[in-house]
Amino acid sequence: MIHPGLGIRPGDGRQSPLLARVLIILTIVTAACLGLRPQPVIAGVASSTPVELTDGAPPASLLGHMDLVRDPGDRLTLADVAFGGVAFAPVAGPVGLGFTKDAIWMRVRLHRPPDDTGRWTLELEPPYIDQIDVYIASVDRPAGPGDFKRLALGAQRPFASRPVAAPTFLIPLDLPPGTVRDVYVHARSATAMILKGSVYNDASLAAMVARSMLGFGLLIGVYTFGAIFNLICFLWLRDWAYLLYAGYITALIVDAICASGIGAMALPGVGHIILQPILGMQILLAGALWIGFTVRVLDLRRKMPWVGNGMMVLSAIFIGGAIMVLFGDYRTPVRLAQTVAPVLCLIVTAAIARLVIQGDRKARQFAFAFAPALVGVVVITLRAVGVLPSTGFTDYGYAVATLFHVVLINITMMTRIRDAEHAKAIAQAAALSAAHEAESRALCIVDEQTRELRAAKTVVEDALDTERQAIRDQLQFIDMIAHEYRTPVAVIRTGLDVLDLMPAAAGHRPAEVVTRMRRAINRLVELIEVGLRRDLINQPGLSLSLVDLDLAAFAADTVQERSSAGPITLDRPAAAIPVHADATLLRTAILNLLDNARKYGPAHGLIRVEAGVVAGRAFVRVTDQGPGIPLAARDRVFEKFYRGPGARTVPGVGLGLYLVRKIMMLHQGGLELESAAPGDCTFRLWLPTRGGGGAAADRRTLPG
Repeated sequence: MIHPGLGIRPGDGRQSPLLARVLIILTIVTAACLGLRPQPVIAGVASSTPVELTDGAPPASLLGHMDLVRDPGDRLTLADVAFGGVAFAPVAGPVGLGFTKDAIWMRVRLHRPPDDTGRWTLELEPPYIDQIDVYIASVDRPAGPGDFKRLALGAQRPFASRPVAAPTFLIPLDLPPGTVRDVYVHARSATAMILKGSVYNDASLAAMVARSMLGFGLLIGVYTFGAIFNLICFLWLRDWAYLLYAGYITALIVDAICASGIGAMALPGVGHIILQPILGMQILLAGALWIGFTVRVLDLRRKMPWVGNGMMVLSAIFIGGAIMVLFGDYRTPVRLAQTVAPVLCLIVTAAIARLVIQGDRKARQFAFAFAPALVGVVVITLRAVGVLPSTGFTDYGYAVATLFHVVLINITMMTRIRDAEHAKAIAQAAALSAAHEAESRALCIVDEQTRELRAAKTVVEDALDTERQAIRDQLQFIDMIAHEYRTPVAVIRTGLDVLDLMPAAAGHRPAEVVTRMRRAINRLVELIEVGLRRDLINQPGLSLSLVDLDLAAFAADTVQERSSAGPITLDRPAAAIPVHADATLLRTAILNLLDNARKYGPAHGLIRVEAGVVAGRAFVRVTDQGPGIPLAARDRVFEKFYRGPGARTVPGVGLGLYLVRKIMMLHQGGLELESAAPGDCTFRLWLPTRGGGGAAADRRTLPG
């Protein structure tokens, strides 16, 4: 991606090459300026001309009237510099030595004309100089240090020591008319060594204070508006870029308060202790927040990973420096930050230039807002290291640049909001369209499923109609079979009645056989009636023919019907077991259990029957000596048409136990498998008693 002229190839044709070239030129110029070194002060013996205090004239600046000597190690005293022959060198402009450990001595002479009647005040700045000692001669020709009046000022000294309560250092001058007095200033600072001053009369001093307060108020107002605006945007949009920039502007507010001296006035008791560390932390945190904001807005970690990650490392270094300030060392990290800041600006400038040439719209917007801040940082850094002099442009250029920067960035952020709202509107429209499409698709699916359900309903209804017709046909067939059974059974029963009426010849009429035939005919009639009613058992609302029965006697009579098939024992109480039941269905249930025991037990094996009452429930228990029921089949023995693995050779269709259970459920009772062990397989049917209890058992064995 190499462009023949710039080393970067344009992107999609929408780039701004002019802006990119300007940013690149600024980068080169800044790098060249950073390569310069402050010019040393040349020692000499010449003395600058006195400052003329003329009432009614503009403020008298000290520029061009100052003599300077550097004091490595801070060893010189007033006696040394005023009477020890120390050579001062004239300084054409303000003192700007950059970061130095040297203290300085500055000398200036003030001349008050004989006809002057005004009052004069000396102002020294910047307000963040650590310590300033001002010595004002009380006579025209001082003979020793005792002829000087000393004032101890500085950002690290109590605010109460200042002769005038003001953000900057103001010293009232009590100079008799027609005199020339020497003023010596001794300054020490851990930050950049910058010193300048002016002499004001009352009118010009008031005008200066008014201008300063107006400018400070304007600056703080714009900063505050920008911070609140970005904080609201963060709460609204939840975009961390707004919060980072709100934090950065807040740091600028702290910087303006501390660097202007307003903080010292606001905190007169502790300002000299806490303001310098706060100023140091502000510089470091402002750098870290600005880096985070820039990386996020330009999306550098995605578009230019090396640059973005490198800047985040610098941000971490700045945060580490802020932590060092908390432990008492604010000089080292502040100097480091002011040294790294220009390098950081160069990196950001190069990154923005590349993105602009590639046609990045966000980078193009950010470049316009970033340019004033870049100029401000470069100017204040070059002034701090002594490359540029301390002038109105270099002193206030950073504040003005950041002011424009904040305004332009907020305009850019508003554009970002507009773009976000536009994207949101597009997304909402797309979502609405997708919702409509999904709704239409859902309606189609519902219609299709409705048609399918209707078709399925038709199929189910047809199947139900078919099943109902099959049931009707089945019942009709059963009725026909039952009718056909009734006729021959009636004939047989009539024939038996005739046999009973005929006088029997001795030994020719077997009465016992006839009795058994009559019993079998009666049972056959019952079975026909049960068969007719079997399909009605599951019908809701089936009406039972309930009568009062003695379950013990009823069980004995029923067992008697099967006594001819094999041995059966019956255990029953002597007392009656009153129940309310349908006699036909109850007999069918007991006989089914007896038939089941006989079919699955051994040939001529003993069947044990027990009738009784337990806890208000009457029961009949039937036990056989068969092989038992396998574990896998025990849960299914009551299912309709189910036959166990060992029942394949036994006649039946799997309806016996199912029918018994249904009959007992109709009587509010039940059927249970008490034991499935081989030789002791037991089924127990039960139903509620009508009242009464059990008595002594009467055990008898019926003949086989």
